[in-house]
Amino acid sequence: MVVLKFGGSSVGTPERVSDVCSIILDAQKKYSKVAVVVSAFSGITDQLLQTALCASEGQEKYREYVQSIAERHEAALKILIAKPLQKEMQTVLAQQLDELRNVANGIFLIREATPRTLDFIASFGERLSALLVAGALRSKGAKAEFCDARQLVVTNDTFMSARPDFLTTNANIKKFFSKTTALQVITGFIGSTPQGHTTTLGRGGSDYTGAIFGAALKAKEIQIWTDVNGVMTADPRKVPHAQTLDHLSYEEA
Repeated sequence: MVVLKFGGSSVGTPERVSDVCSIILDAQKKYSKVAVVVSAFSGITDQLLQTALCASEGQEKYREYVQSIAERHEAALKILIAKPLQKEMQTVLAQQLDELRNVANGIFLIREATPRTLDFIASFGERLSALLVAGALRSKGAKAEFCDARQLVVTNDTFMSARPDFLTTNANIKKFFSKTTALQVITGFIGSTPQGHTTTLGRGGSDYTGAIFGAALKAKEIQIWTDVNGVMTADPRKVPHAQTLDHLSYEEA
C-alpha cells in the first residue's frame, strides 16, 4: 500500500487535476494498492472561511463568494468528467453546493459563525475536490470512489484543531479498506466527533490525514506531492534564490 497526498496547488486547475490523475494511474501500475488523499482546490478554504465571516457580519457579499466557489467547481467538472458521467456527477455536485448555500444562508440569518460551524463550512473544500478527482479518475477508466474521511477519522471536539482518536480511527480505516478494492480518493483535513459533528485537523491537516491513513494501513510509503521539488529553505514565491534541501531530519522538519 502506498498513500499519495496532493495539496491544493496540485489540484488548483483542471489541467493540474489531469496531471494528478496521470500520476495516480502510473502509481497503480507500480504498486499493488494505492490510496489518495486530496486537499481543497487552491484558495478555496480561505474563500469558504471568508464566506462564513461575511455572512456572520450580515454582508450580502457572502452570496458572491458562494457563487464563485460553485462556478469554479462546475467549470472543472465540465472539463474533467467524461460525457457519460457528467449528468450523474452534476447531480451529486449540485447537492453539495446546495448544502453549502444553505449553511451560508443559515450563518447570515443568525449572524454567528462558531468554530463548529466554521469547521463544517471549511469541509466543503475537500469534499468538492475529492468528488471531482474521483470523477476524473473514473473518466479515465479507473475504479475510483469518493471517500469522506468524516466516516472514518474520529476526533475530539476541539473544533478547528481536532485530535484523532487513533484507536477508533485505525479500526475504522482497517475495516473499511478490508472490504473494498476500489481506489479511494479521500478528503484530507476533516474528521468528525463521535456525535457526527464535522471537525478539521488544523490548517495543513491534509498532510496529517495522509499520515493517519498511511499508519493505519501500514503503508510502504506516504508520498506528499506538491508543485515544488521538495522542502525548500524558504518560500520560493518570496525568496527567488531559495534552495531545495537534499536531506532533512524529522526534528529539523
